[in-house]
Amino acid sequence: MTNRSTFYTFLLFFFISSLSLGISYPTFAYVTYDPNSLISINLHSSIAKGLTLGFLLALAPAVSFLTCPAIGRLADEKGKKKILLACVVVLCVSQLLTALSLYIGSPTILFVARAFNGLGSGGSVVISSIIANISEPKEKAKNFAFLSAASSLGLIIGPVSAGGLSQKTITLPFLVAALILLFNLLLIASLYKEDRSSKSETQSLRQDIQLVLGCKKIQWLLVAMLLFMAGWIIYWQFMSVNWITEYAFTLSQVGIFYTYGAIWAILSSAILIHPLLAKFQSLPLITASCFALSLLTIVVVIWKSYPLFWVIIPLQQFCFALLGPSAIAFFSNTFQKSQQGTVMGVLQSIFSLVLVIAPLLGGISLAAGNDLHITLGAGLTFFSSLLLAFRYREALRHPLIPK
Repeated sequence: MTNRSTFYTFLLFFFISSLSLGISYPTFAYVTYDPNSLISINLHSSIAKGLTLGFLLALAPAVSFLTCPAIGRLADEKGKKKILLACVVVLCVSQLLTALSLYIGSPTILFVARAFNGLGSGGSVVISSIIANISEPKEKAKNFAFLSAASSLGLIIGPVSAGGLSQKTITLPFLVAALILLFNLLLIASLYKEDRSSKSETQSLRQDIQLVLGCKKIQWLLVAMLLFMAGWIIYWQFMSVNWITEYAFTLSQVGIFYTYGAIWAILSSAILIHPLLAKFQSLPLITASCFALSLLTIVVVIWKSYPLFWVIIPLQQFCFALLGPSAIAFFSNTFQKSQQGTVMGVLQSIFSLVLVIAPLLGGISLAAGNDLHITLGAGLTFFSSLLLAFRYREALRHPLIPK
């Protein structure tokens, strides 16, 4: 199997995995709050329902935070194909347990299912390390951008499919998601031939984590990316509240704008950002994207206009699509091929922690003031750009990729 055929196989794999996630994910709010849901019936107060939904959404990234470094290390040590297949099996079990929990109305089984989901999501770590290994250094950002586009496409189609499937029975989206994951399992088992020529050096998991976090070349970039990710999540996830309270959007209109953003994310990742990725080095692109995003975010507070979002959202999604693949490529190119699973595992663990903490900060800032979460998101993003400009000023003086 050639590198390009392997890459296209994993593009399809990533799309299918995201499709299964998109099918199941929108159901959690419904089963927690709908009065006819067996889960909702067993939750006897609005506080219990709110806490249940919060824990359901936070549990998977929390488990991912705890397990991804070990999964990445095992992929380097035992073989990526074995670990990836195991992760897909765990995800499949997660979907089946979710269906069972909804059928019998058990919040406990639903929490167990979400924990399995967090464990199985370590498969994305393995895929990222495979893509890193089969890509030339100059091609990594472009390939990671295609991976992002495939994921976004699945997350758009999935929720639409879930709406139709759930009309028959609430468990059907999860059973279909399990079947999709089973197809993924067969796809990887039959098509992916692993190259084990780059073997990992044997050391402890603690040493692996220290290897990544102790690398001076990426330390400040990692801090900047954590600040940026927190800022973006606080802004984008809670922007729906402003649309509803300030602009009187209906739920349908909110969905249209999020879909609009996702479409621009796909177009940017698949097409629009590639000329820049081919011409400029990663650090200048990351710094410029952070700075531009901070300005585009604060504009939302200063200039309150409904039509503005039709212009702002594509620009924001373009910057976000440019930043992510550039950062991952820079992290990947800093380490050897045999260390890619370890590197991706540690990075995924850290970013999963942000997925747990950022919504809590967003909720607190939203309670303090309707626009405070937007200002906080813009401020964190702006500070990340200043940090990058100061710590990597020498690298920023040479923005172009050497010919």
